[in-house]
Amino acid sequence: MRYLVCILLLFGHALGHAQSRQQVNRGTHDLSSEESKPQAQVELSNLLQLYNEYKEGSDYARQASILADISEVQLKLKKYQDSKHTYELIEQLPDDPGTNEIKFDAYSALAFLNFTQANYTKSLEYYKRVLPQLIEDEKTAYICSTLDYIGLSFYHLDELDSAYHYLNESMRYSQGGVHPYSEAKTHNHLGVVCARLEDYTQSMNHYLAAIKFFLADSNLIQTSLVSQNIARLFAARGDWSRAEEYSDEALSLAEKANLVSYRARALSVKGDIYMKREEYDLALRTYQEALEIYKSVPIPVSAARVLRKMSEIELLSENVKAAELLIEDAISLSQGTEDMQNHIWNQLTLANIRLSQGRAASALDIAKQGLLDAKQISGASQMLEAYRILSDAHARLDKHETALQYLKSKEELEDRRIKKQQMQSMHYIEAKFNRLEQEKEISELAAENLAKDQAIQKQRSLQRTISLVALAFLLFTLLMYWFYRRQKKLSDQISQQNRVIADSLDEKENLIREIHHRVKNNLQVVSSLLNLQSKLIQDEEAKKAIKEGQNRVRSMALIHQNLYMDANNLQEIEASDYIQRLCQSLFHSYKVDADHISLETSVDDVVLDIDTIIPLGLILNELVSNSLKHAFPQGEDGSIQVSLTEDQNALVLKVADNGVGLERPVYDKKDSFGMKLIENFSRKLKANLQVISGQGTTTILTIPYASSTAA
Repeated sequence: MRYLVCILLLFGHALGHAQSRQQVNRGTHDLSSEESKPQAQVELSNLLQLYNEYKEGSDYARQASILADISEVQLKLKKYQDSKHTYELIEQLPDDPGTNEIKFDAYSALAFLNFTQANYTKSLEYYKRVLPQLIEDEKTAYICSTLDYIGLSFYHLDELDSAYHYLNESMRYSQGGVHPYSEAKTHNHLGVVCARLEDYTQSMNHYLAAIKFFLADSNLIQTSLVSQNIARLFAARGDWSRAEEYSDEALSLAEKANLVSYRARALSVKGDIYMKREEYDLALRTYQEALEIYKSVPIPVSAARVLRKMSEIELLSENVKAAELLIEDAISLSQGTEDMQNHIWNQLTLANIRLSQGRAASALDIAKQGLLDAKQISGASQMLEAYRILSDAHARLDKHETALQYLKSKEELEDRRIKKQQMQSMHYIEAKFNRLEQEKEISELAAENLAKDQAIQKQRSLQRTISLVALAFLLFTLLMYWFYRRQKKLSDQISQQNRVIADSLDEKENLIREIHHRVKNNLQVVSSLLNLQSKLIQDEEAKKAIKEGQNRVRSMALIHQNLYMDANNLQEIEASDYIQRLCQSLFHSYKVDADHISLETSVDDVVLDIDTIIPLGLILNELVSNSLKHAFPQGEDGSIQVSLTEDQNALVLKVADNGVGLERPVYDKKDSFGMKLIENFSRKLKANLQVISGQGTTTILTIPYASSTAA
């Protein structure tokens, strides 16, 4: 059983991640033959009958063994979905010493089968289960393969920094000539990840390392695949002549290998290049040639992808009817596969076509289903496209409020993706820097060891030719010189490293400042959306609630604005400036006449970190808002005093007004959203809240000193 699972695992790895999804639909011809199918069917029937006799008992080891045999036969028969279900039955068996090894095999198979079906989150779960045992058993070939699949799973989930990390771990296990084929494969995959991170130089270095091995190994298939990736890289950089040169090379190698499916793949790459160059006639002819091959093999997944690209070209050429027929054909093919990502893109392409036909209601239904499917597989790109189509469709149906909601959802998701990409780029730069430092250190250690060996040999030679005194003198001189050179070299290295670290810190600070800037901008967008929403609402209470929400958003936006504007400090904020600006913003929001209600602030020279200033700012927002709304109901003159002082081991925030006061303060209302905010944030700050109502209202918040940073 374990032998079969390992064969399945390594076979899929040898095919490469680009072919993995085809495996479920094509089958693995090496695992079975047509002649053995009737015999295998009989064997499967007997095993199922045997399992029915044991499944109600408590002999879990026996049940696991029978299920393992069933799954093995199902794999031979290419019943991959049935095999997956059988492995899941093994997983559900109670833990038992007799089932441990079989469960391990089941996890390995489930990891691979989920990967081939584009269920990358589930695939990661199973690969991470088997990895510790493989490391303990020191099965380096399987460790490399598993780490590679983990990296590819993260790549398909857009977790590029994690993908880079695990692929580098796979490289670490395979380097040094231990597993050269695996090392070359991982170089190819790292090239794909670096290309997505727009590090084209590093991407090309990885591709060249991969293609160098595959050429020396006369591996036409893998050389063709790497050539296709290089063609895509040149196309991404707009170097069309080099892109076409490598795509032609990939096609030629596939033809020499006499594998039609790889020839079709190379043709698809050429079609992609023509499409990007807007040479639509050439692209259509090339895609058509690839499509005929995919349908004859058959490979439904790839055929559906090519049909979708052809449909997109027809739509760009305004041949709407032809585009519709092509995408309907693609959908009929993708529905019979396990590749949900491909099927979702086909649905969304059809929805776009329906929009172009003026059939907004039909586009709406298709896009809604596409959005549900995209959420199920966490497909961010598909979700963005679905939100866009849904917004456009609702707008065409004059449902502008709903259209605005979908547009807002799209913008929020786009912003999350941008932030995620920025963080991934920062992590990639940091990981790349750390890797270079490690490689440099290893190189230096090797050079140092070599120097030591040479010194020993030289010392032995000197002992045979000169006297003891001369040798001692010479040795002393050599040692002094070695120490001097070594010290100078270390000093130079430290200076260089300090420069690299300083540059890296500057880059990180710029990234953090950019993040604060984007957060402030996004909060302003939220405030603008709330303002736009309020104009569509007639209910005055709802308008007030939205206005209060705007004020809370502004209080947080001020914080991030201060952070990115401060050239010297990205982590802390001067409380005085922030409190003054927040209060002025509230007076402006409530249209308060400064001649009738005055503001007095007294803030000590205190600098607060972001974890303190955000809840403190929201509490202050609520307190000042309550005074402006309730303290002067008849438009009386008055004043509001705000102070923040240091008092021994605490900070004291005080907000007081000389208004009418409250017999039953608004803060005692259990259904008051503002009071819930004040109470929750007070608990977060571990603060003591005190409200005094009489001749006006005074609220005192005492915050432990540990929650703040004083200047």
